[in-house]
Amino acid sequence: MASDAHRQLAAGAEHDFYALLGVPSDADERTIKREYRKSSLKYHPDQNPDDPDAATKFQLLSDARDILLDSTLRAVYDNARRAQEQKQRQHELLDSRRRQMKEDLENREKGFKRKQEEELITEAKIRRMREEGERRRKELNARRMKEATEAAIQTPQEAGVAQAIKPTVSASSVASTLNSTDPDSTRDYMRRTLDRLRVMQRKRDLEAQQVTN
Repeated sequence: MASDAHRQLAAGAEHDFYALLGVPSDADERTIKREYRKSSLKYHPDQNPDDPDAATKFQLLSDARDILLDSTLRAVYDNARRAQEQKQRQHELLDSRRRQMKEDLENREKGFKRKQEEELITEAKIRRMREEGERRRKELNARRMKEATEAAIQTPQEAGVAQAIKPTVSASSVASTLNSTDPDSTRDYMRRTLDRLRVMQRKRDLEAQQVTN
């Protein structure tokens, strides 16, 4: 008759009695008895005086034999063992899903960081291009202002009969250029400057005509 201790062991299925005896889960009574005799001799406390766990192993072998040779206890044990195996598979599947979710999350985070880095690099490139364009525009405006001023105040040169040579760039063309390219902050200033320069130029033209006549 099965003891309460054996019923608890069978229902708990804390140990793999088949693996302990070294038999398959469908082993018959003869195989179980044979393998028990081999294992019990191997782990008998008298044969292992220096092993403090020998007595515990020997007791587990006896429990495994008693449970697996009792059809009722073996059925209880097999059911509990299958339930534990199924639970273990579920845990492994859950762990696998958790690992996959973790990997997916890490990959998404890496992708997001990589995208942010690429956007920052692109923004920096655009900013540098804008700054470079603004610098070149200012340099161009400054050069045109200088050329316009130099062209407007160029004095006629006398040669031979003191014939005046006209400036290479007219005041009207300079004003047109400024109106189309310069910012508003410089246009008014340049217009006033050009007005004064036009007056000076007309005066020089008159003087040149008098010399010619």
